[in-house]
Amino acid sequence: MLRHNVPIMLSMVLAVLAAGMAPPQQQTLPPGQQVVADDGGSEFEDGNGAIVGRVLGDTGGGRPEPIAGAVVTLLHRDRVILRVRTNAEGHYAMRDVRAGDYGMTAQARGFEPGHARVTVVQGHRTQQDFLLLPAPEPGAVVGQVLGDTGGRHGEPLRGAGVALLHNGRVVGHARTNEEGFYAITDVRPGEYGIVARAEGFEPQRARVLVESGHRTQQDFLLDPAPDPGAVVGQVLGDTGGGHGRPLAGAIVALIHNDRVIRHVRTNEEGHYEITDVRPGDYGVAARAEGFEPGRARVTVVSGHRTQQDFLLSAAAHGGAIAGTVMGETRGGRPMPIEGALVTLLHEGRTVREVRTNSEGRYGMRDIRAGEYSMTAEARGFLTGGARGVVVEAGQITRQSFLLEPGREPAPIPAPVPSP
Repeated sequence: MLRHNVPIMLSMVLAVLAAGMAPPQQQTLPPGQQVVADDGGSEFEDGNGAIVGRVLGDTGGGRPEPIAGAVVTLLHRDRVILRVRTNAEGHYAMRDVRAGDYGMTAQARGFEPGHARVTVVQGHRTQQDFLLLPAPEPGAVVGQVLGDTGGRHGEPLRGAGVALLHNGRVVGHARTNEEGFYAITDVRPGEYGIVARAEGFEPQRARVLVESGHRTQQDFLLDPAPDPGAVVGQVLGDTGGGHGRPLAGAIVALIHNDRVIRHVRTNEEGHYEITDVRPGDYGVAARAEGFEPGRARVTVVSGHRTQQDFLLSAAAHGGAIAGTVMGETRGGRPMPIEGALVTLLHEGRTVREVRTNSEGRYGMRDIRAGEYSMTAEARGFLTGGARGVVVEAGQITRQSFLLEPGREPAPIPAPVPSP
């Protein structure tokens, strides 16, 4: 009931406090409200406005008390524009503020922060007062971290790290003493996550509810971490001899959740070894210059070496495209076009661009085998094109263009074989 009457009580109290203090034409309102009063515009530069007000604290005595040194912040799109402090009577002023909508906060030690939205009007003073409620008394999280070493009750773990988390962010942390005890103090009441970690043991997580003025107990019994495993093997390259040859310097990567967590290179015999791997399922990828990459899935078992060999296939050699770009003339005899732009595309994306020489010739090398489309452009000619241009490994694909005079681009026709 009292909470619902706070705005009315505050309005009355502020009116009494403001008597003889507030400038003419100002009105003190309950928190969350504002009034725009006309100041005649004489104290505003460049047509800006101002924000004034008072920050009071609810101390429980029935009459709010002014808060000296409270920080009042003006924000626009979550960016701090201006920050001021209140005087001994709790008053603050922000002058020459550009007209517009803003957010405001008021903060003072021992009180909950206050928030408001204000609209600054050109040539006017906007009043925004705050009534801050006392901050709740902090709580604490305490407990003991034990390690399950096979005994009946577990052994205290000295130096274990305990972290308190809120919305995924660490807001408090502590380390255990010789008896495994920890304490995280000055914790704001609320719900938190908490995690305990110690070398040689599995981390453990829990949820805790911290209450004002109370100590929340949260103990941990950590299980021993499993012995790590390893992934070992050999990377060979298939050169057509049937068994392959060792590939020195090949890169082998261990992947978990699509992220590379470890990588090594093979030795002269093509062997590799990835040690200290936590048991679980992983992806393994091997790469070597001149060979197609290899991939595999492995399961790493505690204390075991998982064997994974690779036989990489030789990379397919690329093909080439060559041809000429000619332009029709009035005389009827095609002439080579120098500097024409020839573009190779795959699924709408540009793969390569080249220009023709003085004889209208062009060439593209090391093109991956596949099907492409092409265009040829030159100033004063319609754009020519071709679809279904097939490139084969180790082969040269011939594709020439005969451009018609004009300015507008022409649609891409079917492939035209070279003469």
